[in-house]
Amino acid sequence: MRFIALSLCCLALWSCAGGDDAHKAARPKTVIAKGGIRFQGKPLDNAIIVIAPTTEKGTAASAVSDGTGRFELIAFPPESGAVPGTYGVAVLKTPPSADVPYSETGHDAPMLKKPAKQAMSIPEKYMNAETSGLVLIIPQEGSETLLLDLKE
Repeated sequence: MRFIALSLCCLALWSCAGGDDAHKAARPKTVIAKGGIRFQGKPLDNAIIVIAPTTEKGTAASAVSDGTGRFELIAFPPESGAVPGTYGVAVLKTPPSADVPYSETGHDAPMLKKPAKQAMSIPEKYMNAETSGLVLIIPQEGSETLLLDLKE
């Protein structure tokens, strides 16, 4: 009986382990798309970066920058990479908030009625790819040196 149960578990794991995925085969080719993001000349950590195609061709991708401002775009998670093309860029970065209400009893409803407005640590225009003024070009061969340089 144990052998049958173990065999069924192995079969289930094997069938879920991959193989040909029709959707994956239909996806556009992706290339390495790594780089750095700076604000006022300094690395911008924990920023959410979203790229949106400027034409009908292209596929959106996103990344989160690390502590040194480095990022790696991902169009089709969990595999890294982005589709070559020209993209508008949106960046979201909020500072950590120390004044968020918290209750250890779990009775937070009264506190959550008026959430504190978080200030952006970068200008609000960067939150929208249409207003950010940022353009990212991902070459056909990919790149590990993409740069997003945000100004005031």
